[in-house]
Amino acid sequence: MLPLIVGAAWLLAAIVHAAAAEYRRYCAWKASLTPEQRVAVELAEATAATAAAIAMWEHHKRTDARLTSSVMGRALPDGHTMRPTDRLASYRQRAAMRHPVPQQAWGAPTATAASQHAGDRAQSP
Repeated sequence: MLPLIVGAAWLLAAIVHAAAAEYRRYCAWKASLTPEQRVAVELAEATAATAAAIAMWEHHKRTDARLTSSVMGRALPDGHTMRPTDRLASYRQRAAMRHPVPQQAWGAPTATAASQHAGDRAQSP
């Protein structure tokens, strides 16, 4: 177990050392720029960071809506959930659309089929 810990510590130290060297090179490059170029680079960095932050915020909003809907029902387009009474009404509406007629046992005549069959018997001579 100790060799594994030592190896992980060595790898972490190597990563930190490489990152520090890269950061020093970046700072030296940025210092070599003219003030106008430096402002342009900083503006581009700020734009990229803002775009990334917005993308992450939208991703988190979608994920939150998806997780909320898995627990509380569908989420509205603005990310909020429906009121409980609206949610119950939507459940009833969906159930009515899925099962418009009550389920009957296999082979058992439905109420409409039984009344139609009785009507057929009454009409036959």
